[in-house]
Amino acid sequence: MKKKLIAFTVVAMLSLNMTDAFAASTLKEIKAYLTDAKIYLDGNEQAMPEGMAPISYKGSIYVPVRFVSDKLGIHVIWDGKNNNVLLDSPTGGNGSDGDSVLQERIDQLTRENKELKNNSSSPSGSSDWTKYQTKSTTIYMTPKVESHFKYLATDAEKMLSVHENFFGTGIMKKNVDIWIHDNDGIFELFNGAFYNPQFMALHLSPFGDRDVGNDGRFTFVHEMTHAYQDQRWGIGKLGEKLQGRLNWLLEGQADYVAKKVAGFTQYGSFVDPAGAQRDLSFYKAEIAKRNSATGYSPIDWSKVTRFEDLNAYPNEYFASEATVFFFENNYSHDQYLKLFDEIVKGTDLSTSFKNAFGKSNEDLMKEFKEYLNIK
Repeated sequence: MKKKLIAFTVVAMLSLNMTDAFAASTLKEIKAYLTDAKIYLDGNEQAMPEGMAPISYKGSIYVPVRFVSDKLGIHVIWDGKNNNVLLDSPTGGNGSDGDSVLQERIDQLTRENKELKNNSSSPSGSSDWTKYQTKSTTIYMTPKVESHFKYLATDAEKMLSVHENFFGTGIMKKNVDIWIHDNDGIFELFNGAFYNPQFMALHLSPFGDRDVGNDGRFTFVHEMTHAYQDQRWGIGKLGEKLQGRLNWLLEGQADYVAKKVAGFTQYGSFVDPAGAQRDLSFYKAEIAKRNSATGYSPIDWSKVTRFEDLNAYPNEYFASEATVFFFENNYSHDQYLKLFDEIVKGTDLSTSFKNAFGKSNEDLMKEFKEYLNIK
C-alpha cells in the first residue's frame, strides 16, 4: 500500500465539491419530544406562535431561535450559502441605520468565515493530510488521528474482507473516500460518523469512539456496511421503495456485520460482547433486559406484528440487529439477501417476504418473537 503526504485545507476535506452534501449529512436523526414547557420573559409568560413549540432532548429544553430573537428584538438571518445563522443585537435609531449595521456585521462574518476556510487546516496547525490508497478506499487522515488510529488504514482491506464474504465478492465497484479526523478545533463541528451515498464518502471521528469503548474499528465496519449496501442495492432505491422507512433494515444489518460477523465491540466487551459471544442466549437475555421494567428504550411488542413496525423505534438498533440474527440462523444467507433484492426490484414488502422466505411478514414476526422468547 503506497502512502504519500498531500496538502489539504479544511474546505477540501469537507468538500471536493461535496460541501453541501456533507453539510446536509451532518443532520442526524435524534429522539426528541415537543413539550408544553412555558416560556417566561421578565416574569411574563410568552405564548408561542401556532406551529412552534419547545423541544425536550436529553433533559434539556430547546427554544426556537426565531421565537427568542423576536422577543428580545434581535435580528436573525439564515445565511444558506455559508450555512450560518446570523444574530445581531438591536442598535436603536431608525430602520435604515439598523439594517446598515446588520449588513456590516453580515459582511464581517462572511469575511471571517471565508478566512477560516482559506487558512484553517488541522487543529495542530499543519495542513498535511496523509493519504492511504487501498483496493476499495481512499483514506485521508489528520496527523493526530494517524498517530493513534493508523491501523484503520493499514488494516482496512482486512476488515473489508468481512463485507466481501457477507455481500459477495466484487460488489464494491467504485472507490469509497474516507475522511478520518480528530475532534479538536474546527473538527468539533463534524463529530460522529456517517456515510454519504450521494458522493460515496465516509466520515469518521474515532476519538469519540474510544471514549465509549471501541477503538474505531466497529464504527469503520458499521459505516462501510452502508457503503456495501449502497453499492449492492442502492440506499436511495431502498428508501424510495420503502418510503424512507429504512432504519430497521439497514442499521440492524450494519450492527450485525460489525459486531457479530466482524467481532468488534461498540461499548466495550464487558457490556457489549462481540463475535461468538453474541449467541442465541445473549440475544434473548439482552432483549429481556431492554424490555424489563428497569430497562431502557423498551418496545411495545404487542404493537409489532410486522418487521417494519420496528421503524417506530429508530434508536433501538439492537432489536433490528436481532432480526438479522434470526434470519441468518433460521433461514439461509441467500434468502436473507434476496429480501433486499426483491424490495429493490419494486416488489411490495409483503410479497418480498414471501418470495424470499416462503412465508408472510406476519408469520415470520411470530417466529421471530418465539425464537427470542419475546412476550
